[in-house]
Amino acid sequence: NFDVSGGTLKGTGSIGNLTGTGTGIIAPGNSPGLVTTTNLSLSSGNTLQIELTGANSFPVAGTDYDQIVVSSSGTVNLGGATLNLSASFTGNQGTVFTIIDNQHLSALIQGTFAGLSEGAVITANGRAYKISYAGGTGNDVTLSVLNSPTITLLNPTSGKIGTSVIITGSDFINVSQVSFNGTAQTTYTVDSPTQITTTVPSGATTGTVSVTTVAGTISSTNSFTVDSTAPTLSI
Repeated sequence: NFDVSGGTLKGTGSIGNLTGTGTGIIAPGNSPGLVTTTNLSLSSGNTLQIELTGANSFPVAGTDYDQIVVSSSGTVNLGGATLNLSASFTGNQGTVFTIIDNQHLSALIQGTFAGLSEGAVITANGRAYKISYAGGTGNDVTLSVLNSPTITLLNPTSGKIGTSVIITGSDFINVSQVSFNGTAQTTYTVDSPTQITTTVPSGATTGTVSVTTVAGTISSTNSFTVDSTAPTLSI
């Protein structure tokens, strides 16, 4: 059994119970590696360091990334520990890393990492990863490389300043900006991961519409035409 109350536990292999107390740091492997334990119990002062490397779309635990395996009779309690992610991964979007393989099929993960609720996004080295505590076989901790957003439809495709526009696409997660030909619109509503509702901002000109998320920026294939015709008065 290992009680990590301070310093850093590194290396690979099988151990008994792995318990974090105090300010102990757990860093599986030696760039990277795999540790198998009977039970994993962390606390709020602990840090779990995980490294993701390579470009493999089907990454191998212990070779391409760090992993902790918890035995089929064990439990996992994350206790609000800090997840420190070091990622040099350059592979495909959608790749999934199982950083904690909980082999007890009926025992759910207890607790979360500090500040990372289910579905939260963590960034490292310019890439975005979504965390799940119900990944893999339903009770593993996984990190999924987020897809860049896409824009498939603008409705309508033309209008005056202030016109309501619906942007349809995919992966509208953690949207930080919507722009019309480079002019930012600070007011928008992310209705769902596939739809954004906004209006044509003041100062916009004809051109593409772009959406920025934590996973990147995408511009529409077609342009939005801004109607700048002045209204006419009939006397």
